[in-house]
Amino acid sequence: MEGTLLKDFYDGCIQNVIDLFKKRFPLQNLGEKIPITEQQQRMAAFTNLFASLKNPESGSYGFISLKEHEYLKQFYEELKLLTSKTFCARNDDAPLPHIR
Repeated sequence: MEGTLLKDFYDGCIQNVIDLFKKRFPLQNLGEKIPITEQQQRMAAFTNLFASLKNPESGSYGFISLKEHEYLKQFYEELKLLTSKTFCARNDDAPLPHIR
């Protein structure tokens, strides 16, 4: 696959998102720590967000705390920095998506 357009796309777009996700939501050493770590809080916020998408009827009434909102906002802002600088992928002025 080396030297192909598909590999270039993967390296330039997909791998960056995977690396950011691993950085912000590491899955190793989560265990049962009291109090829970910041990584566990981030993962809980992300999981709660996707639970609302999976079950829109009752999931849209889920509570996301201000702290969780900040975690998700930070991840979204970092995700925006990963986009390519080509015209079709520009999102400099893209607002934070509204969560119902």
